[in-house]
Amino acid sequence: MRRSLLKYLADLQLALTELEDIVGGKSLDEYLDSLQLRRATEREFIIIAEVISRIRHHFPEATDRIERIAPIKNFRNILVHEYESIQDEWVWTNATLHARILHREVDEWVMELDPSWNPGQGL
Repeated sequence: MRRSLLKYLADLQLALTELEDIVGGKSLDEYLDSLQLRRATEREFIIIAEVISRIRHHFPEATDRIERIAPIKNFRNILVHEYESIQDEWVWTNATLHARILHREVDEWVMELDPSWNPGQGL
């Protein structure tokens, strides 16, 4: 059975919330000093990009709703395939600024599609 767009968006909301929880209350110095924190942050970005990729595949008409699709895909590719060139400050900026913007956009999108949506309600 094909998953609903709302379910994918719920997955995206969850990953973005997890990312915010990981970096929330932390400083750039704490981020730079903690390999575990950096790896957890990178992992959430990989999940975010994978969910967006699945949305693009299953719901191509929805692609226009995510303005930064190409940069997100490129960012994921760097994290996975070019790990040696990761710039930690760039990841931090994406985690503390751009991810918040994306989260707000996804939340608005969900509310437009179904104002009564509850991510815990299942498929």
